[in-house]
Amino acid sequence: MTRGAGTNNVQGGAMVASCEAIAGPGDDSATPAAPQQRLISRTLRAHANQSRAMARIAEQIQAIPKFTTEAQERAYWEKHDSTDHLDGSKARKVTQPNLKPTTKTISLRLPQHLLDSIKVWLQEKLRTH
Repeated sequence: MTRGAGTNNVQGGAMVASCEAIAGPGDDSATPAAPQQRLISRTLRAHANQSRAMARIAEQIQAIPKFTTEAQERAYWEKHDSTDHLDGSKARKVTQPNLKPTTKTISLRLPQHLLDSIKVWLQEKLRTH
């Protein structure tokens, strides 16, 4: 990466401002703003490094092979990890509004005083809503 006074370098798809562009040519951190300028420079470099790392991850994603039988597919996934084939950075949050909540009956043995406390708490909660 070449640095010159007042230049901006583009590398890995991210804008990286050179130290000279931020601090000025020949600046040896003598000004009170130098720590802030160094912080900005480090932040820009970190962002560029992160962009390059994400590009490397995108290159490493493999295509999912075609299987002729379910047994072949099962054997493949027992030995391989899905993160080699899926890009988590492209994941989206989804909602499934038509799911029905399920209930299951369980038995718990609780001391009487704890059961009474739970009932009192529940009554208070129901009254406030």
